[in-house]
Amino acid sequence: MSITKAKYLCDLAQGCPPPLAKGAPIRHKPGFTVGVFSSGGCLDTLAAIRSGFTPVWGTEICERKRCMWRDLTRTRDLGSTWDVNWNEQVVPDMIISGTPCIDFSSSGACMGEYGNTGWMFSAQAEPILLLSPNSFCIEMVANCLKVNGGRAFKSLVSQLETQYVIKHEVIRTMEHGDSSNRTRVFIVRSKVRIRSVAPPYGRRYVQFGDGVMQSRLTLRVSVCD
Repeated sequence: MSITKAKYLCDLAQGCPPPLAKGAPIRHKPGFTVGVFSSGGCLDTLAAIRSGFTPVWGTEICERKRCMWRDLTRTRDLGSTWDVNWNEQVVPDMIISGTPCIDFSSSGACMGEYGNTGWMFSAQAEPILLLSPNSFCIEMVANCLKVNGGRAFKSLVSQLETQYVIKHEVIRTMEHGDSSNRTRVFIVRSKVRIRSVAPPYGRRYVQFGDGVMQSRLTLRVSVCD
């Protein structure tokens, strides 16, 4: 990684707003709310907070990562996504999800939906449709498009298309400020009923020394009623 890019990433990490200070409750007024499935190391959560979203709940089974969520957001961690009664939970404006990718990774057995955790990828459609947030963003390794002929990916999209307008794209992380060269597929959606007013999806560019790179996919998803 070049010194210029490393400095940019360092500045980006240090540029988090004051509400991210340890122990401070996160509140944005006015703003939108976000719920996170499989919160993991909270990287997606940090991105959402920096974009002005207020976390309302997260799900995770690793106890250390659950503590990380509570420490960062000062909100509830609900445990396993599959054990929650979603009829009793707050419906956020947006849901972010990154279910385990081991069963879809090219470096693994590629069991897909037949693996120990791979079934979660398409199964998450059920709680999403039940909660019915205005928008949603799913992340998964791009190899899910190939494992078992992309069956799990197609199943997930097919289920969600009953309520949402779907957009997906494969992103190479090093082209967006990450030090690795991994590829991820992002599935983004907005409600069918707000299709006509939802702004387009696009990319954001930043200057790196003498060159220009795509810093990240700008997910311009409408979350308005």
